[in-house]
Amino acid sequence: MRSADCWRRVRLSFVIPGKPLPQKRPIVRRAGWTIDPPESVKEKRRIATIALMEMAKQRWAMTDQPVKVSLTFHGANKLCDIDNLVKLCLDAVKGVVWKDDRQVQQLFAIKRDSTKVSARTCFRISEQ
Repeated sequence: MRSADCWRRVRLSFVIPGKPLPQKRPIVRRAGWTIDPPESVKEKRRIATIALMEMAKQRWAMTDQPVKVSLTFHGANKLCDIDNLVKLCLDAVKGVVWKDDRQVQQLFAIKRDSTKVSARTCFRISEQ
């Protein structure tokens, strides 16, 4: 199958409105354990909530199959790393859209400067 063909079978797609946020560095405590910063926790919850609502609308159940993921970040800060944008999004939907990160077999991500359109993150997910 050609790579373009895989996106013809997109099973779940949704948009997260607002400026894309990167995963922040963990907070390290004195005992050596780490916690997720509150901003990251709040954004992950917001993404997971939107994903759950869209899953219900599109009749998608959490999958245990390998998946392909496409993320398009519109209006992200030019200085933030794309890998940190991706990490926050993938962590947010783990246990919601798919069971484990190991299921992500293909990943495509792009960061676009969006002065003409509103800031948002577009998810497209399909099973392999």
